[in-house]
Amino acid sequence: MTTIQWVLSFVLAMFGAYIWVLNLVVLSLLIRFPSQRGPSMTPVVGGTAFAFALAVCALPGVAAKAWLPFVIDIVLYLLCCGLAHLFVVKIRGK
Repeated sequence: MTTIQWVLSFVLAMFGAYIWVLNLVVLSLLIRFPSQRGPSMTPVVGGTAFAFALAVCALPGVAAKAWLPFVIDIVLYLLCCGLAHLFVVKIRGK
């Protein structure tokens, strides 16, 4: 069972890392080329993948920390949105 847990945890963590990098690319594109598009679901998908990766990890005590990716994603998302807003306000001079 632990081999399956390790493989599943690794696959989910790599998927979460891919989504995290994709989110950074999307965020950088939105800062450069702002538009009227709706919010992105990539932070939620990446955080969920990392949470599941932590939940199925074979290391003792790691599963208890599965809630951390959700908190980190929300805080980083709000921080990046706030910094992007300040950056746009600074550029526009308003």
